Amino acid sequence: GEPVPLPVRGTHRNRATPAAAVPGVRPEDRGVLAEHANTPPVPRLSAVRGTMGKPQLPRRRAQEHIVPQLRGGPAPRQDPEPYTGHDPGLMAAFQRGVGLAEAQQHSEPAPLTPAQGDPGGTAE
Repeated sequence: GEPVPLPVRGTHRNRATPAAAVPGVRPEDRGVLAEHANTPPVPRLSAVRGTMGKPQLPRRRAQEHIVPQLRGGPAPRQDPEPYTGHDPGLMAAFQRGVGLAEAQQHSEPAPLTPAQGDPGGTAE
C-alpha cells in the first residue's frame, strides 16, 4: 500500500536513453503485466473523474482589493464651472467660418507684390 520510493540519482550506471528506447514491453516486464492484468487502474491520490461535484469558484466582492481611502468612490468635483456637454453646432460653426474665409479669399484679387528687379519696385 505504500507508494514506490523515488529513484536515487546515480544508482543506474548503464541507463538507456529515451532515444534508444524500443517500442513494446520488455520480456522481463511481461510477468508483472500478467500478474496485474485483471486489476483495474485506479488513480493514486486524486478522485475518480465524474464522482465529485464541480468545485465552487470564488465570488467577487466589489472593491475588495482597493485601499480604504478609495473605497467610497470618486471624490466630488471641485470645479466651480458646470460640465458643458457636447455642442453639436460647434463643428458646423467652425466649418461655416472656414468656408466663409475661403470664399472671401477667392473673391478678393491677390495683392501684387513687386518682384525683385522690376522697374516699378522699390530698391532695397
